[in-house]
Amino acid sequence: MLIGTGDADSLRPPRTGANVTQPESTAGGNPAAYTLSSTQTAFAGTTMTGQEAPLLCFLGHAGFALATKSCCLLMDPWLSGKGAFLKTWFPYPDNTGLADQVIDYVGRRPLYVYISHVHEDHFDPDFLRRLEPLNPVYLLPGFTDDSLRRGMEALPCKKYFLRDSEHFKLDGDFSVQLFLEESGINTDSAILASCNGRTFLNLNDCKLHDRLPTIKMPAIDVFTCQFSGATWHPLCYEYDKATYQAISIKRKNAKFFQVEKAIRALNPAVFLPAAGPPVFLHPRLYERNFEPINIFPKAEEFASYLGRRKLKSAVHILRPGQGLELGAAAVQEILRGNNAPDLESYRKSKESLFTAGTELDPDILLGKLFQEVQLKLQRFKTNLTTQFTILFGVAGAAQQIQINLNTREAVLTGQYTGQGPLYTITAAPEAVAALVSHSIEWENFCLSFLFKIRRYPDEYCPLVNIFFFCSPANVAAALSWLEAFRSNDARIEITTPMGRYTCRRFCPHQGADLTYGHEQDGFWICPRHRWRFELARGGRSEDGSCSIDALLVDNP
Repeated sequence: MLIGTGDADSLRPPRTGANVTQPESTAGGNPAAYTLSSTQTAFAGTTMTGQEAPLLCFLGHAGFALATKSCCLLMDPWLSGKGAFLKTWFPYPDNTGLADQVIDYVGRRPLYVYISHVHEDHFDPDFLRRLEPLNPVYLLPGFTDDSLRRGMEALPCKKYFLRDSEHFKLDGDFSVQLFLEESGINTDSAILASCNGRTFLNLNDCKLHDRLPTIKMPAIDVFTCQFSGATWHPLCYEYDKATYQAISIKRKNAKFFQVEKAIRALNPAVFLPAAGPPVFLHPRLYERNFEPINIFPKAEEFASYLGRRKLKSAVHILRPGQGLELGAAAVQEILRGNNAPDLESYRKSKESLFTAGTELDPDILLGKLFQEVQLKLQRFKTNLTTQFTILFGVAGAAQQIQINLNTREAVLTGQYTGQGPLYTITAAPEAVAALVSHSIEWENFCLSFLFKIRRYPDEYCPLVNIFFFCSPANVAAALSWLEAFRSNDARIEITTPMGRYTCRRFCPHQGADLTYGHEQDGFWICPRHRWRFELARGGRSEDGSCSIDALLVDNP
């Protein structure tokens, strides 16, 4: 199942709709739909000798290599084959076998490596250690959050931490510019690579959508970003099937619309769906791959959506090892794919990673987890309050940790008898064991999805999310950020079919600039996460957890 090469001439021919090149079948929720072609193409063995046009190669998931004859830039290479987040996530399609080829591909050229953020599906230390003989230079986002800095300490190499919008010259006409986004639990970056008059914009998971109108961008040859969900809501929540599917559809559609809007704003010649979704090969999660409806749509589904939206950009779904020259539309086989022919074969190829280990005592783990919770609570200082009590436990343990974020207190309890809003989070013992041994960061612990979660009422709480997703070292900065934008009284005027309103400028969810939102069916829509605020109800959010304090000032 090979991807078509598209137009071989100009990247911007007249079109009536999106030029989508993709595999013939869609993945959906059918296990058989995961079957990949066993056809192998000849290894291109590209060395870039005499190559003037920058050559972009897809490495799987969010990984790319951009190369000229004299320089190579790797971006978020996830190639160790060991999975991420306690071996729950794996790249799909399978990119097994590309690691050695990528090292050979770099050859003797100067090597630069960009890591967008600390999530393990982007930051793969096992593969990065293999690059040490090549003397790579790392181009890294200079976040206030120090998680990535700490993760990079074990790699003896030259590192440059770049500020938001800072440029860095690699070689000749090859330069990059980084864009940073830090908002509470979101710490991410994007990269714009410019080379020989051509451009590649890689947003990966970075939610810059509300900033895009303010950034002066050149014409973009190739654009890529995440099109799939990557969060524990609603996957880990104990919803009934109908509620789970309704939330999933809503979140998927919001993501599709958000990326479509970015494509329209940037008008790239080519769009490449990337940065997920992964597949889940861990025994506890494997069956989630076959859900007919969830927040992890396959690239084929998104390409089909774009095909109906009449975009001017060509859309290519690349397999690991495929790529194209910036400024030319033909898809090339650059590295030899070595993909598992189907998902079950992929799972079996990783079975050795899940061999039985030491028996874990849930009660002992709970005691150690209690110490970690107390350490984090010592730093959880804020004037903001939450209505929720938290019950945090280990599956199989006799007790749970009862947490009060308002008083910064935690106690062990055998049976909770309190009343009122409640968050109950129960983690698998293996996840807790990794956390308390400090072999995994809190955010990566949460992204393992090895949880069962209930909340009543079913409302988002930023304080709960900050508590769980931030490391103890960074929780204070995240709380300070939340306090700053929630106390900001800046207001904007918005014009809608129902009249002119004033409302808060910054979204109470995670601080996006609502100036760049839009009206839809009586709601003002956040440009970053697509939260909806009902104007007729004073700007109340759909889940009732917050408001943008909308006031009608003039009827139409």
